[in-house]
Amino acid sequence: MCNLRNLVKPNYYKVVLVLRRDGGMYMQQIKLMVPGPTPLPPEVIEELAKPMIHHRGYEFTKITLEVIELLKQFFYIIDQDVLIIPSSGRGAMEAAIVNSFSRNDKVLAVSNGYFGEVFARIGESYGLNIVNAKFGWEETIDFSIVEKFLEGENDIKGILYTHCETSSGIENDLRTIGNLAKKYDKLLLVDTVSSFGCMPINVDKLNIDIAVSASQKGLMSPTGISIVTISKKAWQVIEHSDLPKYYFDFKHMKGYMDKGQTHVSTPVPLVRALNASLKLIYKEGLENVFNRHKTLANYIRDEAIKLGYSLYPNSLFMNRANSLSAFLLPPQIKSDTYVNYALKNYNTLFSKGLGKTSSYVLRVGHMGWFHEKDAIHMVEVLKDTKQDLSF
Repeated sequence: MCNLRNLVKPNYYKVVLVLRRDGGMYMQQIKLMVPGPTPLPPEVIEELAKPMIHHRGYEFTKITLEVIELLKQFFYIIDQDVLIIPSSGRGAMEAAIVNSFSRNDKVLAVSNGYFGEVFARIGESYGLNIVNAKFGWEETIDFSIVEKFLEGENDIKGILYTHCETSSGIENDLRTIGNLAKKYDKLLLVDTVSSFGCMPINVDKLNIDIAVSASQKGLMSPTGISIVTISKKAWQVIEHSDLPKYYFDFKHMKGYMDKGQTHVSTPVPLVRALNASLKLIYKEGLENVFNRHKTLANYIRDEAIKLGYSLYPNSLFMNRANSLSAFLLPPQIKSDTYVNYALKNYNTLFSKGLGKTSSYVLRVGHMGWFHEKDAIHMVEVLKDTKQDLSF
């Protein structure tokens, strides 16, 4: 593990132009440290600035096919397909549901946070019979309870599951849910939006039938591209799905994807940017990327605890994601107050909690284009803000 204490404090920031009330502009330097979107590497920014090319032309289809092959490597895919969709990650979640199920299908939604509950609500919006294995936001998933649902509800068609719960920073176990899906022959749909690129996800070995992710977090690209992996088992189900779909029709998409195209007018700069970021990850090496995320996550949490912060959830028996950390603020300090203070005084943007935790949880992102100097900067801001706010 690298000795982060001996590294030099960073002296660079993301520069943005802000419009003044009088119509003028000024430059404000902001260090973006939220759980997505994440800062962009210089190579990605350069790619975004290139002249436009045609989304059906040879040059671009070659780029798209490169992106697909790199994504297959990063998901450790042996025998699955990958689609890229012009949409946010939530679009991919919806696409996975409408292609996998039919009207009135019974689906088990396993959740312990905001985004797990979102996955379930998307299914409910399409009239699916959602059975909720719903755990508290501060709880780990009890797989004995999940298995009881699978034993008692023989007509369950599939499982909705979240790998990294971005509302709390909890990493949910993929191996155990994958084994249960295989044991009971259920289709497994997994949200990997805030974990892909930060932690290893072997979709074949983990029995994941459909994994969904997005470009703006661990993949350190702009928002706007979502990613879907699809197993042979999933394709068999997709063939008979009768939920309404047009834009998100996987069968329609695949015909274009095989040619290196998307089924709609593709956001060319975003795909080119994603290609550049994937090549950077490939150059660093997947295992090195995962180790970097793990090392920096552990450093930030250890140092924050030394400073007097409490992790959220406040438990030692919790697997925490390498991509973000969550801290419990004291009652006298509201999340809005903390976030606004750090931004105003230290030009560093953190995130408050989500949903019911929005007023008392602080979330900090350490994913994607995030290195040792960024971790040191984060810890210093955590230290100084805590001192300034006197808690």
